[in-house]
This record gives sequence, structure tokens and C-alpha cells, in this order.
Amino acid sequence: MISSPLNLDTEFKRNHRNFDIFPFIDLCLIGLFIALFNSKFIFAPGLNIELPQINSLELEGVPATSVLTMGENDMMIFEGQIFNIDSLKKRFIEFSIEKDRTNLILLVKLDKNVDVQQMMKVLDIARPYFSSVQLAADEKNQRTGQFSNDNR
Repeated sequence: MISSPLNLDTEFKRNHRNFDIFPFIDLCLIGLFIALFNSKFIFAPGLNIELPQINSLELEGVPATSVLTMGENDMMIFEGQIFNIDSLKKRFIEFSIEKDRTNLILLVKLDKNVDVQQMMKVLDIARPYFSSVQLAADEKNQRTGQFSNDNR
């Protein structure tokens, strides 16, 4: 035989038929990670908001009891006075006692630089003292594409 001079017969007879399980476990783990990271099991933090159905061409105003204007750098104007988030809660308590009504409506005007977290903090503070909140919105002018109150 050809393999006899090199003594290769001994190598041919060492046929091990054992199944190595580690590569199979690695493939299963990789498949599990791919399935988990591509699935919807990962929840993003957020707030679920039910959007009202309105016609954007016919924005309708609701008479508001008070107006809150939110600007950047944690500056808020309420009833002609400037507040931050901490002092605003005290003012809301005083305001609800002064008005002594149950259907208080807060109109919130937002600057374009106000972030959503700041707005949500203020709305959370206002929840016990106001029955509803209205966000200010203006229609866009058809000619210029700008909002009607925008003087820029």
C-alpha cells in the first residue's frame, strides 16, 4: 500500500466519531441574542398620549382660566410673574385656592426651545390643580408658510 512507508495507516484508524457540543452551544447563543435584540421585548421609556381627532384647518379655542408661557432655561411666566419649576407648584396651589373653582383650564404656550421633559414636569405639577390643559397652536399662513403670530 502507498501509505505503508510513511506509517499513515495508524492515522487513518484514529477516526473519532465524538460530537463536540461547544460549537453547537455557541451557535444557539448567537441565535438567541439575535432574536432578543431584534424583537420587541425591549421597551423604550415614554408616555402614551391619545391624540384627539381635529381638523387642522379649524382650530377651536377653549376659554382658559389662566395662561402659562414656557421659555428656555426653566423660565415660566404665569399670571404676569416669572417662576421656575419649584416655585410654580406653590403658585398653582395659591391660584387654585384663590379661584376656588373646579373647572380650571390652563393654556400652555411653548417656546420652540422647550424640551418635552420640562413640559411633562410642568403638566404633572398642574394635574391636581387644573381640570384640563390646552396647548397653544396657531394656524400656518398659506402664503408664507409661517404661523400667524410669528413675527420673524
